[in-house]
Amino acid sequence: MKMKFYSPLTAEFFPDEPDWEDESYNEYEGYPMDGHDLLQYADAVDEAVKKDIVDFDGDLMQYYHEDDSVRSKVVSAVPSVEIHGNKLCGCLNVELQGSLNEGEQAVLCDYISGQYSDGWGEGFEQRDIRVEDGTLAVHFWQEDGFKMTPSFENTQEQVQMTRRPKMQLIGQDGNIFAIMGRASRLLKSAGQSDKAKEMCGRVMASKSYNAALTIVSEYVETELSPSPTPKRDRVMPDEEIRNHRHCPSRQPNLHRIRAVTDLNEDVLAGMLGGYVESCDNLDQDGRAWISADAIACENAVVCGDAVLTDHAVAKGCAYVGKNATVMGGCHCAG
Repeated sequence: MKMKFYSPLTAEFFPDEPDWEDESYNEYEGYPMDGHDLLQYADAVDEAVKKDIVDFDGDLMQYYHEDDSVRSKVVSAVPSVEIHGNKLCGCLNVELQGSLNEGEQAVLCDYISGQYSDGWGEGFEQRDIRVEDGTLAVHFWQEDGFKMTPSFENTQEQVQMTRRPKMQLIGQDGNIFAIMGRASRLLKSAGQSDKAKEMCGRVMASKSYNAALTIVSEYVETELSPSPTPKRDRVMPDEEIRNHRHCPSRQPNLHRIRAVTDLNEDVLAGMLGGYVESCDNLDQDGRAWISADAIACENAVVCGDAVLTDHAVAKGCAYVGKNATVMGGCHCAG
């Protein structure tokens, strides 16, 4: 498992032939440069960093002496530079054997900040980097504006390890130890053993049954978990959409919907959908969707991850939920 931490780079440039009449040039501080300016020297800086870290194999964690969860999870932390966001940035390449929570990331960043300012980084900035038209002194740490920004490598392993497993509570053994055990096994099978351990510790320290259920629902997706999709108003009541040429003429009270945010890979923000009679026909908290030419009207409800598509109609008191897909001109009523 790998992740990166990006941080700003600054430098001073000392030209071989300085323009002494240039008032912005300082003999002792050179020309100040930021990450955008350093793009032209990216190869030279990269080569200098690689050469500098050879003596200690590049791993800054060998100087980390705390006996804690960060030490047990972080296999190595190697400094480098990388073009990120159209500028040259410091890039810490971290090899992990367990995902870091926010607190552990903060501990790691605090330690690396010290290495950049007073440890390895202090030595590196004192080594001149020769470039075509002068020399550079590059800083991995700055007194003002220094920040390390985490970025996970987008691998299938990482996606699996950050996704919450789903677990049903209704109809299952309600004993809190049984619930905790099921959740722990799901997390471990998803490669999140550290989260399983963390969850069990918090559950055992909780003060009530309800508090314990809430904690479990933070780690696995249950009926009590907050919706993974922010609440959105997808119904468009304005006349332009209401009278859209595809709106069924026999249903003058229908309104066409539009996705306000991305719901999934197929339904993106701004995409027009099907028709509803009121906001209550389409659940605003889940990922449910009504595709073009499908209709939900009267007291019907489409919710959860359900999809109404391909001229399907839900009416009366029909309930289309969970992962159901209604299609092919099917009419649901109840």
